[in-house]
Amino acid sequence: MIKPILFNTDMVKAILEGRKTITRRVIKPQPKTDSTVTLFSTFDYADISYDGALKLSPYQPGDILYVRETWRCWRAHRYEATADIKYKAGGDGIRLYFSNGSTDNPNRDDYDSFIGKWWTGGYGWKPSIHMPKEAARIFLRVTNVSVARIQDITTKDIQKEGLTSMAVFAGDKEIARQEWALLWDGTITGKDYNKYCFSSNPWVWVIEFERTEKPNE
Repeated sequence: MIKPILFNTDMVKAILEGRKTITRRVIKPQPKTDSTVTLFSTFDYADISYDGALKLSPYQPGDILYVRETWRCWRAHRYEATADIKYKAGGDGIRLYFSNGSTDNPNRDDYDSFIGKWWTGGYGWKPSIHMPKEAARIFLRVTNVSVARIQDITTKDIQKEGLTSMAVFAGDKEIARQEWALLWDGTITGKDYNKYCFSSNPWVWVIEFERTEKPNE
């Protein structure tokens, strides 16, 4: 199954450079107490059971994920019926083609709709949440899913999360955890902060992945 996953610009760069092969996502809702948490491996991935309900990970091994990242359409050509996409994280952009009809078709309504879809808002960067699947350039295959507390992270896993500081590569656990905590807390905003920040030690899905080619659909 093909599913979307959001990454900020720094993490997209880490994926492109091969530094990031794992991500953590908060389990919502959180288990009420540790004693109600049970881990399973029946299907070779982690489930979590609490309060009489079974909570499945949103991602499972074998799933293909397309990365939603900050993007923009910098050029849309009506008569060529193409749209050129760039990404804030840098790297290669892509060109999209409108495959319905030909450029000498007297009825241009379809072309206008195609260009309008990609040109909405002009040249500015668009949030990752608004990136259509057609504009994705990075695809990931989920290789493993497990459950952990956010503070259970090891220095090795902090490296796999894409951090590159001297402390991380020197194996300085204390400083590496401090840097990881700052990075994690930067992703938690608003009313969720006290519930899901590093010091609150929430339960998270630990999702491991590898780069893969764009699947045929």
